[in-house]
Amino acid sequence: MIREVLVYPDRRLKTPAAPVATFGPALRRLAADLLDTAREYPRTVGLAATQIGAMWRVVFVDCTGHPKVPDPLGPTILVNPRVVAADGAETGREGCLSLPDITADVRRPVAITVEARDLDGRPLRVEVEGFEARVVLHEIDHLDGVLILDRVASLARDVFPRRSGRGKRSPGAVLVERAATLARLAHAGQRYNESPYTDHLEAVAGTLREHGVDDPELIAAAWLHDVVEDTPVDASAVSEEFGARVGAIVSAVSLPDWPDQDAARRDSWTRIAATPAAVVVKLGDRVANVRTGGPKARKYVGQQEAFRAILAGADAGGFDAQVARLWASLDAALAGLES
Repeated sequence: MIREVLVYPDRRLKTPAAPVATFGPALRRLAADLLDTAREYPRTVGLAATQIGAMWRVVFVDCTGHPKVPDPLGPTILVNPRVVAADGAETGREGCLSLPDITADVRRPVAITVEARDLDGRPLRVEVEGFEARVVLHEIDHLDGVLILDRVASLARDVFPRRSGRGKRSPGAVLVERAATLARLAHAGQRYNESPYTDHLEAVAGTLREHGVDDPELIAAAWLHDVVEDTPVDASAVSEEFGARVGAIVSAVSLPDWPDQDAARRDSWTRIAATPAAVVVKLGDRVANVRTGGPKARKYVGQQEAFRAILAGADAGGFDAQVARLWASLDAALAGLES
């Protein structure tokens, strides 16, 4: 039977599986479901029971026909697998059915020995290397509630959008796509105004475009503007992977973690004023917030006088006309709240 594949951030994907104690018909049905489900997805080389919502330590692996595996195990079910030996290490690109929109660079052993049981409970010992070892390790990770996102050295550097078409894209489009991908992963599971947090980030990027801002670096910064403040991604990683301009804007709009939040806001506004074009992203954020009636919207009414006093003369980075339109939209949205 073909089963639904769980997609991150489903909490079950982060839940360790239980060892199989009974080898019987139910286990065979699970094995058959793993095979049927894997066959439904072209080029799939492995699937863990936890990915289809069965919280047992069972994986299916089949690298038959893969160009990187000249002598594969063939279709194999491993029950209660554990790695008993590993050698070497290399970094390779991995995909995952439970993370369908991305791939990631993950460092893993080159060769491993795995002990497990077959469907009848008989001991198995397999030795695999290269790509096939990577597949087996990837699936065993699933049984421990570990995803490729947990294995990357840097979310900003080592995670990539999965290509959906063959057309050549501009560097700017690639930059924005990578920023949106990082934002969706870093903020996964976070809520804002009763919606996924990424809905707000998408609204900020849309607000900038609505006001005539088409600079890819500013759109990327709009997607990433809260990633340093609200997620484990740090400012240096943003600068390294998305460029100094994006990094400077994201750093400027990020509030310092100070006990005095009023002082933290004023510090951020002052840095925004001095950072070219950072005011564009900040105004886009405020306009999107107020329009959707987010939890911060009412607070902005009381902050507006001080906010404008600090940012009225901000360095617009050449986007003076767009900034003027954004100020007008913010004033109109705030007036709507007060009426």
